[in-house]
Amino acid sequence: MSSSQPANESANTKANASSRVRTLDSQSILAGQTQVRIQHGDIQYRLCLTKENKLILTK
Repeated sequence: MSSSQPANESANTKANASSRVRTLDSQSILAGQTQVRIQHGDIQYRLCLTKENKLILTK
């Protein structure tokens, strides 16, 4: 950050950038299941919901 740029302006820029990121609800992705496969190019990943209600993404 340059000294001529106020700190809050930099924070606002970051906030605006994150507001443009699409948000998906995990319940809509899992659709009642505890795991789903996600294909990314030639690689397949698995998204799992644990008993502790945490998400784990693995290859």
